Amino acid sequence: MPMISKNLTPKEEQIIINIGLRVGYFRRKLGITQQMLSDRSGLALNTISKIESKVFFPVGLVSIIRLAAALEVEIWQLLKFD
Repeated sequence: MPMISKNLTPKEEQIIINIGLRVGYFRRKLGITQQMLSDRSGLALNTISKIESKVFFPVGLVSIIRLAAALEVEIWQLLKFD
């Protein structure tokens, strides 16, 4: 698992990675590309790619809100971990 930041605990790092996994899951479920998600969310394609690849700085709340709207899911669905 790649290290995101020296300031994050392993649990915090895993939460960020899980958000990226959830974004990728819902994007594929919706049948859209990363570019389409970028267009829908207003986030840069590079940002989407980094979030999904697990090597991104912590995702901000505004980005999570935009991603949830673009993915047509509730915010909690990006933050729910089984």
